[in-house]
Amino acid sequence: MTKKEFFLFFFYLLIVALMTKPFTYGHNEGSRFNTIRGIVEAHSLAWETEIIYTTEDRVLINGKLYSDKPPVFALLAAIPYYFLYKTGFTFVAQAAFAPYFMKLLVVAIPTGIFLIFFYRTLQKKTEEKYAFFLTICLGFGTLLFTYSTAFNNHNLTAFTLFAAFVLYMRAASGEKINYFLFGFLLGSTIALDIITGALFTVFFGIYLFFVRKIPYHHKLFLVLGCAIPVALHLVLNFMIFGDLLPAYAHPQYYIDAQTWQNESNLPGFYNHASLWALFVYTFHSTLGFRGLFSYTPILLFGLWFLYRKAVTKYFNFDKESMFLSVLAGVIGVIAYYCFYTINYGGASYGSRYLLPLTPILLYFCIDVFKEDVSQKWRYAFYFCAALSFVIAFTGSFNPWTNIGEGLHAIPFFTNLSVTALYNTAGHY
Repeated sequence: MTKKEFFLFFFYLLIVALMTKPFTYGHNEGSRFNTIRGIVEAHSLAWETEIIYTTEDRVLINGKLYSDKPPVFALLAAIPYYFLYKTGFTFVAQAAFAPYFMKLLVVAIPTGIFLIFFYRTLQKKTEEKYAFFLTICLGFGTLLFTYSTAFNNHNLTAFTLFAAFVLYMRAASGEKINYFLFGFLLGSTIALDIITGALFTVFFGIYLFFVRKIPYHHKLFLVLGCAIPVALHLVLNFMIFGDLLPAYAHPQYYIDAQTWQNESNLPGFYNHASLWALFVYTFHSTLGFRGLFSYTPILLFGLWFLYRKAVTKYFNFDKESMFLSVLAGVIGVIAYYCFYTINYGGASYGSRYLLPLTPILLYFCIDVFKEDVSQKWRYAFYFCAALSFVIAFTGSFNPWTNIGEGLHAIPFFTNLSVTALYNTAGHY
Protein backbone atom coordinates (compact mmCIF):
# COMPACT_ATOMS: atom_id res chain seq x y z
CA MET A 1 0.00 0.00 0.00
CA THR A 2 1.43 3.35 -1.06
CA LYS A 3 1.34 6.47 1.13
CA LYS A 4 -1.45 7.89 -0.99
CA GLU A 5 -3.49 4.70 -0.68
CA PHE A 6 -2.83 4.63 3.06
CA PHE A 7 -4.07 8.21 3.35
CA LEU A 8 -7.11 7.49 1.19
CA PHE A 9 -8.14 4.45 3.21
CA PHE A 10 -7.75 5.92 6.68
CA PHE A 11 -9.07 9.37 5.83
CA TYR A 12 -12.17 7.73 4.36
CA LEU A 13 -12.61 5.55 7.47
CA LEU A 14 -12.16 8.55 9.73
CA ILE A 15 -14.87 10.58 7.99
CA VAL A 16 -17.26 7.64 7.82
CA ALA A 17 -16.63 6.82 11.49
CA LEU A 18 -17.50 10.41 12.41
CA MET A 19 -20.70 10.36 10.33
CA THR A 20 -21.91 6.90 11.40
CA LYS A 21 -24.48 7.04 14.19
CA PRO A 22 -24.27 4.76 17.28
CA PHE A 23 -27.77 3.36 16.92
CA THR A 24 -29.89 1.38 14.49
CA TYR A 25 -31.72 3.15 11.71
CA GLY A 26 -35.08 1.96 10.55
CA HIS A 27 -36.77 -1.26 9.53
CA ASN A 28 -34.04 -2.35 7.08
CA GLU A 29 -31.17 -2.39 9.57
CA GLY A 30 -33.33 -3.80 12.35
CA SER A 31 -34.41 -6.72 10.17
CA ARG A 32 -30.83 -7.61 9.27
CA PHE A 33 -29.57 -7.29 12.85
CA ASN A 34 -32.33 -9.57 14.12
CA THR A 35 -31.22 -12.23 11.63
CA ILE A 36 -27.55 -11.86 12.55
CA ARG A 37 -28.43 -12.32 16.23
CA GLY A 38 -30.41 -15.43 15.37
CA ILE A 39 -27.53 -16.94 13.40
CA VAL A 40 -24.88 -16.29 16.04
CA GLU A 41 -26.78 -16.56 19.29
CA ALA A 42 -29.40 -19.21 18.42
CA HIS A 43 -27.82 -20.87 15.35
CA SER A 44 -30.97 -20.20 13.36
CA LEU A 45 -32.06 -18.02 10.45
CA ALA A 46 -35.27 -17.37 12.38
CA TRP A 47 -35.47 -14.68 15.05
CA GLU A 48 -35.18 -17.13 17.91
CA THR A 49 -33.70 -14.61 20.34
CA GLU A 50 -35.52 -11.77 22.07
CA ILE A 51 -36.50 -9.32 19.34
CA ILE A 52 -34.96 -5.98 20.27
CA TYR A 53 -35.48 -4.33 16.87
CA THR A 54 -39.13 -3.90 15.95
CA THR A 55 -39.40 -3.90 12.18
CA GLU A 56 -41.92 -4.42 9.41
CA ASP A 57 -39.32 -5.99 7.11
CA ARG A 58 -40.28 -9.48 8.24
CA VAL A 59 -42.24 -12.58 7.30
CA LEU A 60 -44.02 -15.14 9.48
CA ILE A 61 -43.54 -18.80 8.53
CA ASN A 62 -44.78 -21.69 10.68
CA GLY A 63 -45.00 -19.43 13.70
CA LYS A 64 -41.46 -18.07 13.36
CA LEU A 65 -40.31 -14.64 12.22
CA TYR A 66 -37.67 -14.18 9.53
CA SER A 67 -36.16 -11.23 7.71
CA ASP A 68 -37.39 -10.60 4.17
CA LYS A 69 -33.85 -9.62 3.12
CA PRO A 70 -31.53 -11.84 1.04
CA PRO A 71 -29.93 -14.11 3.67
CA VAL A 72 -26.37 -14.38 2.30
CA PHE A 73 -25.42 -10.87 3.41
CA ALA A 74 -26.63 -11.59 6.96
CA LEU A 75 -24.64 -14.83 6.97
CA LEU A 76 -21.47 -12.97 5.98
CA ALA A 77 -22.12 -10.23 8.54
CA ALA A 78 -22.57 -12.88 11.24
CA ILE A 79 -18.84 -13.67 11.01
CA PRO A 80 -17.56 -10.43 12.62
CA TYR A 81 -20.53 -10.39 15.00
CA TYR A 82 -19.53 -13.86 16.22
CA PHE A 83 -16.22 -12.48 17.48
CA LEU A 84 -17.93 -9.44 19.01
CA TYR A 85 -20.42 -11.76 20.69
CA LYS A 86 -17.65 -13.92 22.17
CA THR A 87 -16.16 -10.83 23.81
CA GLY A 88 -19.51 -9.79 25.29
CA PHE A 89 -19.99 -6.98 22.80
CA THR A 90 -23.57 -7.87 21.83
CA PHE A 91 -26.62 -6.05 20.49
CA VAL A 92 -28.17 -6.37 23.97
CA ALA A 93 -25.20 -5.52 26.18
CA GLN A 94 -23.96 -2.74 23.89
CA ALA A 95 -27.18 -1.53 22.31
CA ALA A 96 -25.56 1.59 20.89
CA PHE A 97 -22.06 0.61 19.93
CA ALA A 98 -22.65 -2.93 18.63
CA PRO A 99 -24.60 -1.58 15.61
CA TYR A 100 -21.98 1.15 15.21
CA PHE A 101 -19.06 -1.27 15.00
CA MET A 102 -21.01 -3.66 12.78
CA LYS A 103 -21.51 -0.84 10.28
CA LEU A 104 -17.78 -0.10 10.32
CA LEU A 105 -16.71 -3.74 10.10
CA VAL A 106 -19.19 -4.94 7.49
CA VAL A 107 -19.72 -1.84 5.35
CA ALA A 108 -17.12 0.89 5.88
CA ILE A 109 -13.90 -1.17 5.94
CA PRO A 110 -14.77 -3.24 2.82
CA THR A 111 -15.76 -0.02 1.05
CA GLY A 112 -12.40 1.52 1.99
CA ILE A 113 -10.62 -1.50 0.51
CA PHE A 114 -12.80 -1.12 -2.57
CA LEU A 115 -11.61 2.48 -3.00
CA ILE A 116 -8.00 1.29 -3.19
CA PHE A 117 -8.98 -1.35 -5.75
CA PHE A 118 -10.86 1.28 -7.79
CA TYR A 119 -7.88 3.64 -7.62
CA ARG A 120 -5.45 0.98 -8.81
CA THR A 121 -7.79 0.02 -11.64
CA LEU A 122 -8.07 3.59 -12.88
CA GLN A 123 -4.31 4.13 -12.69
CA LYS A 124 -3.95 1.64 -15.54
CA LYS A 125 -6.32 3.67 -17.70
CA THR A 126 -5.51 7.33 -17.05
CA GLU A 127 -3.02 9.66 -15.38
CA GLU A 128 -2.50 9.11 -11.68
CA LYS A 129 -3.89 12.52 -10.68
CA TYR A 130 -7.14 11.86 -12.52
CA ALA A 131 -7.37 8.35 -11.10
CA PHE A 132 -7.00 9.76 -7.58
CA PHE A 133 -9.55 12.51 -8.21
CA LEU A 134 -12.16 10.06 -9.51
CA THR A 135 -11.51 7.78 -6.54
CA ILE A 136 -12.13 10.70 -4.20
CA CYS A 137 -15.34 11.33 -6.13
CA LEU A 138 -16.41 7.71 -5.62
CA GLY A 139 -15.51 7.67 -1.94
CA PHE A 140 -17.02 11.02 -0.95
CA GLY A 141 -19.17 12.28 -3.83
CA THR A 142 -21.58 9.41 -4.48
CA LEU A 143 -24.22 7.50 -2.56
CA LEU A 144 -21.50 4.96 -1.81
CA PHE A 145 -20.35 7.43 0.87
CA THR A 146 -23.90 8.06 2.08
CA TYR A 147 -24.59 4.37 2.59
CA SER A 148 -21.17 3.71 4.08
CA THR A 149 -22.74 5.05 7.27
CA ALA A 150 -25.63 2.57 7.09
CA PHE A 151 -25.87 -1.20 7.44
CA ASN A 152 -26.71 -2.34 3.91
CA ASN A 153 -25.81 -4.77 1.13
CA HIS A 154 -25.55 -2.20 -1.66
CA ASN A 155 -21.93 -1.15 -1.02
CA LEU A 156 -20.69 -4.73 -1.05
CA THR A 157 -22.73 -5.41 -4.19
CA ALA A 158 -21.04 -2.43 -5.85
CA PHE A 159 -17.65 -3.93 -4.91
CA THR A 160 -18.30 -7.42 -6.27
CA LEU A 161 -20.00 -6.10 -9.41
CA PHE A 162 -17.17 -3.71 -10.24
CA ALA A 163 -14.53 -6.39 -9.62
CA ALA A 164 -16.44 -8.70 -11.98
CA PHE A 165 -16.67 -5.85 -14.51
CA VAL A 166 -12.88 -5.38 -14.43
CA LEU A 167 -12.32 -9.07 -15.11
CA TYR A 168 -14.95 -8.99 -17.86
CA MET A 169 -13.16 -6.11 -19.58
CA ARG A 170 -9.88 -8.02 -19.45
CA ALA A 171 -11.46 -11.23 -20.73
CA ALA A 172 -13.28 -9.38 -23.50
CA SER A 173 -9.95 -7.84 -24.54
CA GLY A 174 -8.38 -11.28 -24.84
CA GLU A 175 -6.31 -11.15 -21.65
CA LYS A 176 -5.83 -14.15 -19.41
CA ILE A 177 -7.96 -14.04 -16.26
CA ASN A 178 -9.06 -16.37 -13.49
CA TYR A 179 -12.46 -17.42 -14.84
CA PHE A 180 -13.38 -19.21 -11.62
CA LEU A 181 -12.85 -15.98 -9.67
CA PHE A 182 -14.77 -14.06 -12.33
CA GLY A 183 -17.71 -16.43 -11.99
CA PHE A 184 -17.51 -16.35 -8.19
CA LEU A 185 -17.75 -12.55 -8.22
CA LEU A 186 -20.76 -12.65 -10.53
CA GLY A 187 -22.41 -15.30 -8.37
CA SER A 188 -21.69 -13.27 -5.23
CA THR A 189 -23.35 -10.27 -6.85
CA ILE A 190 -26.41 -12.41 -7.59
CA ALA A 191 -26.49 -13.63 -3.97
CA LEU A 192 -26.33 -10.05 -2.69
CA ASP A 193 -28.65 -8.44 -5.27
CA ILE A 194 -30.33 -11.02 -7.46
CA ILE A 195 -31.59 -8.62 -10.14
CA THR A 196 -28.39 -6.62 -10.63
CA GLY A 197 -26.21 -9.70 -10.52
CA ALA A 198 -28.38 -11.82 -12.79
CA LEU A 199 -28.71 -9.17 -15.50
CA PHE A 200 -24.99 -8.43 -15.69
CA THR A 201 -24.19 -12.15 -15.64
CA VAL A 202 -26.50 -12.72 -18.60
CA PHE A 203 -25.12 -9.84 -20.68
CA PHE A 204 -21.47 -10.56 -19.86
CA GLY A 205 -22.08 -14.23 -20.62
CA ILE A 206 -23.70 -13.51 -23.97
CA TYR A 207 -20.66 -11.58 -25.14
CA LEU A 208 -18.03 -13.98 -23.81
CA PHE A 209 -19.83 -17.19 -24.83
CA PHE A 210 -21.27 -16.21 -28.20
CA VAL A 211 -19.28 -13.23 -29.47
CA ARG A 212 -15.84 -13.68 -27.98
CA LYS A 213 -16.36 -17.47 -27.92
CA ILE A 214 -14.02 -18.21 -25.05
CA PRO A 215 -12.76 -21.85 -24.76
CA TYR A 216 -15.06 -24.43 -23.18
CA HIS A 217 -12.85 -24.98 -20.15
CA HIS A 218 -13.04 -21.25 -19.42
CA LYS A 219 -16.82 -21.42 -19.66
CA LEU A 220 -16.82 -24.36 -17.26
CA PHE A 221 -14.73 -22.57 -14.64
CA LEU A 222 -16.86 -19.44 -14.97
CA VAL A 223 -20.07 -21.40 -14.45
CA LEU A 224 -18.64 -23.39 -11.53
CA GLY A 225 -17.43 -20.23 -9.81
CA CYS A 226 -20.80 -18.57 -10.27
CA ALA A 227 -22.71 -21.62 -9.04
CA ILE A 228 -21.16 -21.70 -5.56
CA PRO A 229 -22.58 -18.44 -4.09
CA VAL A 230 -25.80 -18.84 -6.06
CA ALA A 231 -26.26 -22.33 -4.64
CA LEU A 232 -25.69 -20.97 -1.12
CA HIS A 233 -28.33 -18.31 -1.76
CA LEU A 234 -30.83 -20.89 -3.02
CA VAL A 235 -30.16 -23.31 -0.16
CA LEU A 236 -30.78 -20.56 2.40
CA ASN A 237 -34.00 -19.60 0.61
CA PHE A 238 -35.12 -23.23 0.73
CA MET A 239 -34.34 -23.46 4.44
CA ILE A 240 -36.57 -20.45 5.09
CA PHE A 241 -39.40 -20.73 2.56
CA GLY A 242 -39.35 -24.35 1.47
CA ASP A 243 -38.58 -23.34 -2.12
CA LEU A 244 -35.89 -21.45 -4.04
CA LEU A 245 -37.72 -18.13 -4.41
CA PRO A 246 -36.92 -14.98 -2.38
CA ALA A 247 -39.17 -13.45 0.27
CA TYR A 248 -40.77 -10.98 -2.12
CA ALA A 249 -42.22 -13.91 -4.09
CA HIS A 250 -44.19 -14.98 -0.99
CA PRO A 251 -46.65 -12.18 -0.16
CA GLN A 252 -48.72 -14.59 1.94
CA TYR A 253 -46.00 -14.62 4.60
CA TYR A 254 -46.01 -10.88 5.24
CA ILE A 255 -47.82 -9.93 8.43
CA ASP A 256 -47.72 -6.16 7.95
CA ALA A 257 -50.02 -5.96 4.95
CA GLN A 258 -51.15 -2.49 5.94
CA THR A 259 -47.71 -1.23 4.92
CA TRP A 260 -45.95 -1.39 1.54
CA GLN A 261 -45.49 -5.14 1.96
CA ASN A 262 -48.60 -6.63 0.41
CA GLU A 263 -49.55 -8.50 -2.73
CA SER A 264 -50.28 -5.35 -4.72
CA ASN A 265 -46.93 -3.59 -4.39
CA LEU A 266 -44.13 -5.96 -3.40
CA PRO A 267 -40.76 -4.78 -4.78
CA GLY A 268 -39.71 -6.68 -7.86
CA PHE A 269 -43.25 -7.78 -8.77
CA TYR A 270 -45.20 -4.53 -9.04
CA ASN A 271 -46.95 -3.49 -12.25
CA HIS A 272 -47.65 0.21 -12.75
CA ALA A 273 -51.26 1.21 -13.29
CA SER A 274 -50.57 3.19 -16.47
CA LEU A 275 -47.82 4.31 -18.81
CA TRP A 276 -47.97 7.75 -17.23
CA ALA A 277 -47.41 6.28 -13.78
CA LEU A 278 -44.44 4.33 -15.15
CA PHE A 279 -43.03 7.47 -16.78
CA VAL A 280 -43.33 9.50 -13.57
CA TYR A 281 -41.73 6.77 -11.48
CA THR A 282 -38.91 6.30 -14.01
CA PHE A 283 -38.24 10.03 -14.11
CA HIS A 284 -38.02 10.34 -10.33
CA SER A 285 -35.88 7.18 -10.08
CA THR A 286 -33.33 8.60 -12.52
CA LEU A 287 -33.53 12.39 -12.74
CA GLY A 288 -36.17 13.42 -10.20
CA PHE A 289 -36.44 13.71 -6.43
CA ARG A 290 -35.03 10.21 -5.79
CA GLY A 291 -32.94 9.87 -8.95
CA LEU A 292 -29.63 8.07 -9.45
CA PHE A 293 -28.37 10.92 -11.61
CA SER A 294 -29.95 13.81 -9.71
CA TYR A 295 -28.28 12.61 -6.50
CA THR A 296 -24.97 11.90 -8.23
CA PRO A 297 -24.83 14.21 -11.30
CA ILE A 298 -21.31 13.14 -12.33
CA LEU A 299 -22.70 9.74 -13.32
CA LEU A 300 -24.40 11.36 -16.30
CA PHE A 301 -20.95 11.86 -17.80
CA GLY A 302 -20.11 8.20 -17.27
CA LEU A 303 -23.35 7.11 -18.93
CA TRP A 304 -22.68 9.37 -21.90
CA PHE A 305 -19.14 8.12 -22.46
CA LEU A 306 -20.25 4.51 -22.03
CA TYR A 307 -22.94 5.13 -24.64
CA ARG A 308 -20.38 6.61 -27.03
CA LYS A 309 -18.08 3.63 -26.62
CA ALA A 310 -20.93 1.17 -27.08
CA VAL A 311 -23.07 2.38 -29.96
CA THR A 312 -21.94 5.51 -31.78
CA LYS A 313 -20.37 5.56 -35.22
CA TYR A 314 -17.17 7.10 -33.87
CA PHE A 315 -15.98 3.77 -32.55
CA ASN A 316 -15.21 0.54 -34.38
CA PHE A 317 -18.04 -1.86 -33.57
CA ASP A 318 -16.06 -5.06 -33.81
CA LYS A 319 -13.40 -3.80 -31.42
CA GLU A 320 -15.63 -2.03 -28.90
CA SER A 321 -18.75 -4.20 -28.93
CA MET A 322 -17.80 -5.53 -25.50
CA PHE A 323 -19.16 -2.25 -24.13
CA LEU A 324 -22.62 -3.08 -25.43
CA SER A 325 -22.97 -5.74 -22.73
CA VAL A 326 -21.97 -3.21 -20.07
CA LEU A 327 -24.47 -0.66 -21.37
CA ALA A 328 -27.15 -3.34 -21.60
CA GLY A 329 -26.49 -4.30 -17.98
CA VAL A 330 -26.76 -0.71 -16.78
CA ILE A 331 -29.95 -0.01 -18.75
CA GLY A 332 -31.39 -3.39 -17.84
CA VAL A 333 -30.98 -2.82 -14.09
CA ILE A 334 -32.44 0.67 -14.28
CA ALA A 335 -35.34 -0.55 -16.42
CA TYR A 336 -36.16 -3.48 -14.14
CA TYR A 337 -36.30 -1.40 -10.98
CA CYS A 338 -38.34 1.28 -12.75
CA PHE A 339 -40.82 -1.23 -14.20
CA TYR A 340 -41.24 -3.52 -11.19
CA THR A 341 -40.88 -1.40 -8.04
CA ILE A 342 -42.89 1.51 -6.72
CA ASN A 343 -41.44 2.76 -3.44
CA TYR A 344 -37.98 4.02 -4.53
CA GLY A 345 -36.35 1.78 -1.94
CA GLY A 346 -38.62 2.88 0.92
CA ALA A 347 -37.61 5.44 3.52
CA SER A 348 -34.12 5.99 2.15
CA TYR A 349 -31.89 8.61 0.56
CA GLY A 350 -31.82 8.68 -3.23
CA SER A 351 -32.23 5.55 -5.33
CA ARG A 352 -30.43 2.89 -3.30
CA TYR A 353 -31.49 0.04 -5.59
CA LEU A 354 -29.33 1.56 -8.34
CA LEU A 355 -26.30 2.34 -6.14
CA PRO A 356 -24.29 -0.71 -7.36
CA LEU A 357 -24.10 0.87 -10.84
CA THR A 358 -22.15 3.84 -9.48
CA PRO A 359 -18.53 2.55 -9.75
CA ILE A 360 -18.99 1.25 -13.29
CA LEU A 361 -20.46 4.54 -14.51
CA LEU A 362 -17.78 6.54 -12.73
CA TYR A 363 -15.11 4.36 -14.37
CA PHE A 364 -16.13 5.70 -17.77
CA CYS A 365 -15.69 9.27 -16.54
CA ILE A 366 -11.97 8.84 -17.25
CA ASP A 367 -12.82 9.89 -20.80
CA VAL A 368 -13.56 13.40 -19.51
CA PHE A 369 -9.80 13.86 -19.16
CA LYS A 370 -8.82 12.78 -22.65
CA GLU A 371 -7.09 15.36 -24.83
CA ASP A 372 -9.84 15.44 -27.46
CA VAL A 373 -12.50 16.38 -24.88
CA SER A 374 -13.37 20.07 -24.64
CA GLN A 375 -12.29 22.00 -21.55
CA LYS A 376 -15.92 23.05 -21.15
CA TRP A 377 -16.82 19.41 -20.53
CA ARG A 378 -14.27 19.28 -17.73
CA TYR A 379 -15.56 22.46 -16.12
CA ALA A 380 -19.07 21.05 -16.26
CA PHE A 381 -17.79 17.82 -14.72
CA TYR A 382 -16.06 19.67 -11.87
CA PHE A 383 -19.25 21.61 -11.20
CA CYS A 384 -21.32 18.42 -11.09
CA ALA A 385 -18.67 16.83 -8.87
CA ALA A 386 -19.03 19.68 -6.38
CA LEU A 387 -22.81 19.17 -6.33
CA SER A 388 -22.34 15.43 -5.89
CA PHE A 389 -20.09 15.95 -2.85
CA VAL A 390 -22.68 18.20 -1.17
CA ILE A 391 -25.54 15.81 -1.90
CA ALA A 392 -23.65 12.72 -0.72
CA PHE A 393 -22.50 14.41 2.50
CA THR A 394 -26.02 15.61 3.21
CA GLY A 395 -27.24 12.05 2.78
CA SER A 396 -24.83 10.78 5.41
CA PHE A 397 -26.77 12.72 8.07
CA ASN A 398 -29.44 10.03 7.74
CA PRO A 399 -29.41 7.47 4.89
CA TRP A 400 -32.78 6.10 6.03
CA THR A 401 -34.56 9.42 6.12
CA ASN A 402 -38.34 9.45 6.47
CA ILE A 403 -40.36 10.84 3.59
CA GLY A 404 -42.82 13.64 4.30
CA GLU A 405 -44.90 16.03 2.21
CA GLY A 406 -44.02 18.98 0.01
CA LEU A 407 -40.27 19.60 -0.08
CA HIS A 408 -39.88 16.92 2.58
CA ALA A 409 -40.90 14.33 -0.02
CA ILE A 410 -37.39 14.98 -1.34
CA PRO A 411 -34.83 13.24 0.91
CA PHE A 412 -32.19 15.90 0.24
CA PHE A 413 -34.39 18.63 1.73
CA THR A 414 -35.54 16.34 4.53
CA ASN A 415 -31.93 15.81 5.57
CA LEU A 416 -31.33 19.56 5.76
CA SER A 417 -33.75 19.72 8.70
CA VAL A 418 -32.32 20.02 12.21
CA THR A 419 -34.32 16.89 13.09
CA ALA A 420 -32.88 14.86 10.20
CA LEU A 421 -30.76 12.74 12.54
CA TYR A 422 -33.82 11.10 14.08
CA ASN A 423 -36.28 11.51 11.22
CA THR A 424 -36.47 7.90 10.18
CA ALA A 425 -38.91 5.02 10.14
CA GLY A 426 -38.16 2.78 13.11
CA HIS A 427 -35.32 4.58 14.92
CA TYR A 428 -33.92 2.67 17.92
